[in-house]
Amino acid sequence: MCALRQIIPFRSLLHHYYLIANVAVHADYQRQGIGSALVKRALQDLDSRNLDGIWLQVDASNQAAIDLYAKIGFQKHARRTTWVRKAQRSKEIAPENFSEEITVKLRSTRHWESQRKWLKRTYPPSLRWYLPLRAWDLRGGVLGMLTRFFFESPRVKQWSATDASLVFER
Repeated sequence: MCALRQIIPFRSLLHHYYLIANVAVHADYQRQGIGSALVKRALQDLDSRNLDGIWLQVDASNQAAIDLYAKIGFQKHARRTTWVRKAQRSKEIAPENFSEEITVKLRSTRHWESQRKWLKRTYPPSLRWYLPLRAWDLRGGVLGMLTRFFFESPRVKQWSATDASLVFER
C-alpha cells in the first residue's frame, strides 16, 4: 500500500459533518498526484450527501499538504496545538518563580461556572463539534461526579489555579 485515506462522519445536534482523516502517501510515491486524487475522490464521495461541512486536519509543519488542501479549496479555520508527553511518574514540579499567591488544588464546585465559560470561549461550537469533550460532563458536584463515574472515568481529576490577588471582596 502506498497511500491511505479515511472519511469519518460526525453529528452535532442537527449538523452533519465529515472529517477527511489520515491522508498519507508513502514518501516514495509523493509528488505524483496521489494525495490530491485521494482528497478529490473523498470530496466526490461526499458531494451527494447533505452535509454542513467537510473538515480535515494537517500538521502545521506539513507545508506540502497545506498547499494541496488550499489548492483544492479548503480554507484555514483554526489552528490547534497538541502537546504530548510520555507517561511517567514525575516528582512534584516546583517552578522557580512560582508566586506564593497562586494556589493549585483540586477544582472546587464553585469554580465550575468560570471553567464552563472558559471552555465555551476556548472551544466554540464551530471547533468542538467533533470532540468527545462535553463541557457539561466536567461540572462539579454530585451530578458531575455521577456522570463521570458511570459514563467516563471516575479517575478524572480537575485542578484549579487561583491567584489570591485576583480575589475581590464584595
